[in-house]
Amino acid sequence: MAALDDRINETVSRLLDSLRGRLESELGSCRDELIRTAQDATAQVAVEAAASATAEAHRDAEQQLTEVREAAARSTDEQRARHTDEIEELQRRLDESQQQLEDVQKETAAARASNEALTVELEEARTQLDVTRDDVEATLHDIELWRRESEGLRAEVNRLASELRNKDERAAQAKRLPDGVRALDEAATFGEVLETMAVRAGCEAGRAAVFLVKGNRLRDWRTVGFDFPSDSSRLDIDVNASGPMAEAVRSGEGVSSSARNSVPEFARTDEPRRVAAWPVSVGGSVVAVLYADGAIADKSEEPYWPAFLDVLARHAGRVLETITVRQAAGLLTGKGTGLVSSSVSRQSSGSIQ
Repeated sequence: MAALDDRINETVSRLLDSLRGRLESELGSCRDELIRTAQDATAQVAVEAAASATAEAHRDAEQQLTEVREAAARSTDEQRARHTDEIEELQRRLDESQQQLEDVQKETAAARASNEALTVELEEARTQLDVTRDDVEATLHDIELWRRESEGLRAEVNRLASELRNKDERAAQAKRLPDGVRALDEAATFGEVLETMAVRAGCEAGRAAVFLVKGNRLRDWRTVGFDFPSDSSRLDIDVNASGPMAEAVRSGEGVSSSARNSVPEFARTDEPRRVAAWPVSVGGSVVAVLYADGAIADKSEEPYWPAFLDVLARHAGRVLETITVRQAAGLLTGKGTGLVSSSVSRQSSGSIQ
């Protein structure tokens, strides 16, 4: 307000100075006019004219000064009212800003308090997490120990189960072997002996074949477990060729191998197999060969069927010798039914799939 009054006073002073200058200018003009008039009229007329002009000038000046003062007063009132409104508006905005600032301060304080509470909760959660992590790690450690112990127990159980299974297999084998020997003993002909031996060998190993020795050739007489086409040709192997059957004939002993290249061509498959062959001898001569093979199992112990079939082939040879002797005795007494070769030839060659 003081600054506004100063501005008003300064404005009035400027107006007064302006009026004073105008009066002085007009007075100077009147004086010059009076001087000129005095030169043409009498001195009295000049004085009256000067007085009249001076009075008129004073009246005009007073009127103008009054108008200026009134205008200045009106302008001052208007400016004071306008500035008062502006000041009130600014004060209102200041109050609103102050209120907003106080609200923001309250919200900030509330947020700070909430953050502090969250920080406390976070620390508590972190502490609880650390405790939980320690518990989980301890539990995982215990689980790992239990797992190792379980694996050890499982391995031991598997070992015991394998041993028990092997014992069961050996027990079953021990039961089947006498049955196989008895079946051979009950065979009445050469062909029945070979048939029984082939079937029993196929059941034990998985696949089996009986070959007859014909000079320097081995020809299949009975196959079990092979998936040969119905129109396939007979198997014919040279005794001098490589392979387990020819080797068994040449050596007169059983032959066994798990090498891949030892599997005969007719018996080859994608899976590795153990092969074996045994000669069947009558009177010191090899008259037939028993061949068998089985898949190689994923276990360390040797399969039981080679030993089983070795006994079976040896006993088959003895049974054939007995049959041969009996047939020879029958010929001498006139009761024989035929030669050994004719007994074999009457048996039809075939395959059990």
